[in-house]
Amino acid sequence: MKFFKHLFTVIKHKHYVFLNACRLHIPFLGFKHDFTKFHPTEFFRSVKYFAGDKSPTIVEREYNDGISKITLHHTLRNKHHWHAHVDFLPSGIIIAPIDYRHSLEYVADILSASKVYMKKNYTIHKAYEYFYKECPHYLMHPLNKEFILWCVSEIEECGFKKMKKKYTKNKYNELVNKYPKSMFISFDNFSLSILNIKE
Repeated sequence: MKFFKHLFTVIKHKHYVFLNACRLHIPFLGFKHDFTKFHPTEFFRSVKYFAGDKSPTIVEREYNDGISKITLHHTLRNKHHWHAHVDFLPSGIIIAPIDYRHSLEYVADILSASKVYMKKNYTIHKAYEYFYKECPHYLMHPLNKEFILWCVSEIEECGFKKMKKKYTKNKYNELVNKYPKSMFISFDNFSLSILNIKE
């Protein structure tokens, strides 16, 4: 039974991502979004840890000392995840921004995952609140944090009608000029505060 429930969840999520990606003018990224979820490493472990109201990765961590093999396989193979833009040096961590198109894919992903897991309780504002609450803990470039929050806020306020490519691209470029291209966090004085959004 878990097999079909998880399969349905993945298909439903991909369906919502594709619809949102089309509205954000990145249909191809929406179409190929998260195909690695069908890879045996991700799919069968996700079936095993399927819960329905939250990601299988959360449940998997509860049973595996905090480690998720699903996440380890998935995030480095999908460029909309911040994990794919982090590099480790002997002295610290280098964090590069997610490019414009994959940042939009992340927006589509947030909205879609929230809708799948929150079900009838879903609103765009709740998707915004979830990302706002969680993103300070992410090794994500502040350019992307600010851009993603801005996009979700604009969609909540005006729908997708304003989210033309020129409009979103201009905002992304504005933030490119606001932040350094890559950011370094030293292991000697490790702090995520360097990744905070600038006021």
